[in-house]
Amino acid sequence: MTVHQCPKCELRFTWVTELEDHCRQDHPQFRHDYPVRKPAAAQRQQPAEEDTKEATSTFRE
Repeated sequence: MTVHQCPKCELRFTWVTELEDHCRQDHPQFRHDYPVRKPAAAQRQQPAEEDTKEATSTFRE
């Protein structure tokens, strides 16, 4: 079972939406937003455009 604890107090919640509502109501000055970006693993898995061109030209020769 996942438990979401408030970063500003000792309260714990079953649902993340409950935690978000609690934070908005009881800690309005506090912002706990995460930056939006791709995970590092996903960035490493995407081949560079040059690598793709080299691989396709090798197969065509």
